Amino acid sequence: MKVFLGSSKAIGAVQDGLRKVQILRCGSWDYPGIEGDGFDIDESKIDQIVANFAAGEKGPEVPTNLDHSDGSDNGWVKQLWREGAGAESELWGAFETTDPEIDKQLDSGSLKYSSAELDFAWVNPEACRTHGDCEPRIVLEGLALTNRPYIKGMKPVALVSLSERTSPREPSCGCGCDGGRKKSMPETTTETQVDLSAELAEERRLREQSDRRFAELEQSLKAERRRTRLTETQAKIKDLFSKKKLSPALCNKITKLSEVLINGDATKVKLSAKVKLAEGQGETDELDILDEVIDLLQQVPDGLAKMDGDAELTEDDSDEDEKGPDAKMKAAEKAAIERVSKDPKVKFSDAYAQELKSRGIGAVTQNTKVNR
Repeated sequence: MKVFLGSSKAIGAVQDGLRKVQILRCGSWDYPGIEGDGFDIDESKIDQIVANFAAGEKGPEVPTNLDHSDGSDNGWVKQLWREGAGAESELWGAFETTDPEIDKQLDSGSLKYSSAELDFAWVNPEACRTHGDCEPRIVLEGLALTNRPYIKGMKPVALVSLSERTSPREPSCGCGCDGGRKKSMPETTTETQVDLSAELAEERRLREQSDRRFAELEQSLKAERRRTRLTETQAKIKDLFSKKKLSPALCNKITKLSEVLINGDATKVKLSAKVKLAEGQGETDELDILDEVIDLLQQVPDGLAKMDGDAELTEDDSDEDEKGPDAKMKAAEKAAIERVSKDPKVKFSDAYAQELKSRGIGAVTQNTKVNR
């Protein structure tokens, strides 16, 4: 449940660019006539809000805004801490403004109060995805500056001193001094902040490491999906060939095309408008080119392609399936070049003559041009 609640208190003057604000205090809040369910604030919830802020559950800083309005962000909450203990616990924070007009209103007193924006069931999507930590948490996700707060009777705030800005006061010491409040900050507070900062840095490092591992696994999964798709597609193409829907040359060309499209993740195209490809199917604006080509070839009648009885699929396109002496000469030239490249001792002219003879073509005359 997300609620907006506020503190009826004046906001302190600026020192070192920060303003100190009392955000919450313990109690049960359910004012008659105000929309929304009531809620309770106790010491435990205040401590959770502070801890989750320090851990960066909603980011290292939380934005401030004007009257809970979207698009009116005007600063950042820089620090949260608890003062008091038990039923006297209070949530305090320090924030900076980034809008000179807001500063003027705060200085003049025309803008006096604050209102906390709380999410009582925040689930960090990154922690849930990478670590399986999907536990709901109570977090401060925003702080509104307003003249219509929800919680009434909050105390006016004091100026933020430099020591307070770096070392907020701890809960009541129980000695009765200053109404149960300590005048200064124990040295352990700074040490605690250092520990929290180190813990947060380590958590971020682990998350970055987990994100990198996730990216690697995602790439491996994509590669495996490409291999599976290629195997399935080639099986379909070979089935088309066995039914003589395709000639060997056309079969090799389609096989190569499928390899290029699948390995390049380019099988799908986005259409500018939705279309209906077949009866009984819904409209779509995404088309899988390879599936459409295979589907079209499936509709070709069996035995339509003409091929020799001993024709086989090869890794290269077969030019010998074309008719005419020119095609056979090109194939002979290609085969001769391959033989010479494998064995430099073989003369091209001898290899070429042998390849022509094997294709039923006589010796090449001197006027025949051979492109090497």
